[in-house]
This record gives sequence, C-alpha cells and structure tokens, in this order.
Amino acid sequence: MAKQLGRLMLIKLKEDAAFVTLAALKSKSISINNNAVDVTTPDYDAPEGPLWTEVLTGATNLAVSGSGYAKKQAAEATLVGIALSGDAAAEFEIVVPNIGTFSGFFHVATTDLGGEQEDGVTFGLSLNSTGAITFVAEAA
Repeated sequence: MAKQLGRLMLIKLKEDAAFVTLAALKSKSISINNNAVDVTTPDYDAPEGPLWTEVLTGATNLAVSGSGYAKKQAAEATLVGIALSGDAAAEFEIVVPNIGTFSGFFHVATTDLGGEQEDGVTFGLSLNSTGAITFVAEAA
C-alpha cells in the first residue's frame, strides 16, 4: 500500500446538497471507540476455578478532531453556526486515504477560534458521531 500525504485526509461538511472540504485544517484525526460490556460469569462446571473476562461489544463512537488556520471559508462559518444551534449536529464525510470514507451525522462538540498578535487566526473542531456511521472501504 502506497503511503499518502496527510493533507489528503479530508473532513467534509454537507452544505446544501454537496460536501465541502474544511480546507483550513492542517491536523486531523479520527478515533473509533468500542465500549466493552463485561459479561464475566463463573464456569458452571468449576465455579471455584479462575474467572476469565468475557466482553460483548457495547456502543461504538467515532471521534473526529482537526485544527489549522482559518481561511475565510464559508464552510467554517457554517460550522460555527451549527455549533451555536440548538441541535449542533450536521452531516460529515471523513476521507482517509488508502482506508476509505466514513459518513453520517456528527455532533459538533467544540469549535475553537483563536489568534495571537503575530500569527494567523486558528480554527479547530471536535466531532462525535450521533447515530450509525457508514464506512465504504477504498477500492484496492
């Protein structure tokens, strides 16, 4: 599998009928979290014996984050508007080169804006999946 540039990992926000890349993000990450449900029970034939942990898969969550410099991009303003809304959720696509595309609705947990005297305005976000997320693997 060929290595890919990190800039090819994209976080896209759905605006109207199309997905728009949040191009200002220089750093991006996605984390897939699976909660384990402990269902450990003693062996019925030897209850005095050692217990081995058994788990079932509980809830799954995707956490996405990114940071970079604001670019006066309409999608950035849209994201801030979503973060300030009562629902604070929107449809996103996360494209990971050589892996595939995750898509679905994400709750906008944080939107960060900042600025230093001698630097550009910084922009950041963190998202958490809300509902089922679809994954389409990249064709080999």
